[in-house]
Amino acid sequence: MAAAPMTVDTHIESFQTINKEMKPLQDQLRRLRKELKTHMDFFKEHMEENELETLDVGDSTLHSEIKHKVSYTEERLLQFIEDPSTLDAYKEEFGQEVRQMRVKKRKMEVTG
Repeated sequence: MAAAPMTVDTHIESFQTINKEMKPLQDQLRRLRKELKTHMDFFKEHMEENELETLDVGDSTLHSEIKHKVSYTEERLLQFIEDPSTLDAYKEEFGQEVRQMRVKKRKMEVTG
């Protein structure tokens, strides 16, 4: 016999339970990432000063590469290209619509 499908209320309850369980783990991970960044900044500086491309750190190898990074914005592209319809044609040809889900805490009214 197949299990009954979950109701919206059941999904809401599960979502809330999981979110509450994740909160302390996310806080711990945030703290550890901040602590790790201090060491990564040191390694980056050390590698730059000593012109190292790789550095073995325990069971990890850090790689330092220089890449050319270019940021594209629609506004800047429109300033650069002569015919704005070129950008429209590009967006039509290669663009796609995607649905993004975001979760934000609701602002609860304080009563009292």
